[in-house]
Amino acid sequence: MKMLVLGAALLTASAAALTLTSSAPPAASATIAFSKATYLPGEHAFLTINGTPGAVIVLGFDTDAGPTDLPGIGIVDLGLSNEFHFAVLPPLPASGTVTLEWHCEDPCAHAEEDIHVQGIVIDPVTFGLSVTNSDVLNVEDVYGFCGSTGCTPGYWKNHQELWGPTGLARTESFDDVFGVDAYDPDISLAAALNPTNPLGVFASHAVAALLNALHPDEAYALTADEVITMVQDALASGSEEEMLKVKDIFDHLNNAGCPF
Repeated sequence: MKMLVLGAALLTASAAALTLTSSAPPAASATIAFSKATYLPGEHAFLTINGTPGAVIVLGFDTDAGPTDLPGIGIVDLGLSNEFHFAVLPPLPASGTVTLEWHCEDPCAHAEEDIHVQGIVIDPVTFGLSVTNSDVLNVEDVYGFCGSTGCTPGYWKNHQELWGPTGLARTESFDDVFGVDAYDPDISLAAALNPTNPLGVFASHAVAALLNALHPDEAYALTADEVITMVQDALASGSEEEMLKVKDIFDHLNNAGCPF
């Protein structure tokens, strides 16, 4: 009887039989997960990969849910359609964990669609293949970002000559305009655009949002009444979390693209 070692497998040959005993380690594996379930156009999302250190992962993204049969690999929950994109990641670090910032280049083209992601894992030792779980990110234009316009606080601060059509004056009181009691003493709208004001970026984005909503040449996603109500409700709540939520919405919409 002769013994032949081929790679990681042991072949035993005899007149009676030929058997193959595998001594290869288990194939590398990984899991993936988006940081959120819903993606607002213009935002960023994060994708976390956990797996075998050194493993190489090919990520596939598709709006088609699939599934697709990949011979020799298995079933993947991707359609491999014309909307399919892929990315090859560097080997996973020693921690086995990496988080990537993901940004859709044309989210408005995929509004109200699902982005599916799944990975093919390449074992760093055996080069065997396996597949990760799949995850889904829904692109949802909750606040009407697609097709809207919006200028940033910095733009309005540096272009006060464009305030005229809004009916607002830079010297008006923030509290008077928004119907709140946030400042003692009062500060002007122009001063509130400076992020170093006592309410910080919340107030600066609130003023920019109101200017965007009131300007006739803007296609802002919110009306002036909606902006004022959101500011009033956030301040009345006394919650930093609620103020941050509203600030993030304004920040999102104030970066939709300035038409001037």
